[in-house]
Amino acid sequence: QALSGDFRREALPPVVITFDDGYANNVHHALPILEKYRAPACIFVTTGYLGTAHIFWWDRLHLAFPEGGHGGADIAWLKSLPAERIEQEVDQLIAAAGRQVPQAALEEFRCMNNEELQLARKSGLLEFGSHTHWHQIIEPMDAQAVSETLRCSRQALANLHVEAPCFAAPNGDYTQAQIELIKAAGFSACFATH
Repeated sequence: QALSGDFRREALPPVVITFDDGYANNVHHALPILEKYRAPACIFVTTGYLGTAHIFWWDRLHLAFPEGGHGGADIAWLKSLPAERIEQEVDQLIAAAGRQVPQAALEEFRCMNNEELQLARKSGLLEFGSHTHWHQIIEPMDAQAVSETLRCSRQALANLHVEAPCFAAPNGDYTQAQIELIKAAGFSACFATH
């Protein structure tokens, strides 16, 4: 029915389109499709990566081990570590295997820079939310560390004149107690994977 145009808008189920992390490809690949269909979406941005050439650890593993298997990395264990420790472990794993991350792939896996973020913002279709400052999985973090990453992320977006009323927990993991911290940081909604 939808393809023939024979449907009533109010009969459609509600859908929210979201993108996590803040990849530049959200602007270069997703935005033209969203514009074609006039479909609004929200990008949850990992603010510490904005405007940098740094690649997320899971992308570095994928690029270093394109055959799969992540070089034998225990992904669940990596996710349980503090963000800076994950980076160290991934660096060691890649080096121990004698692998490298291909430099040519870095452009494809980078996050947005300020110009791209502003272009997305001006589209009128994209809204933004926080996804922490360094993509920390907040569930195992103490209250002070959670509050700090929320504050840093919110401030980084405010410095770019970007409203960010919502938060998405990396990996979808958080505790009930952390909901109060998210509210206290000024977020009106929290997205998760369940």
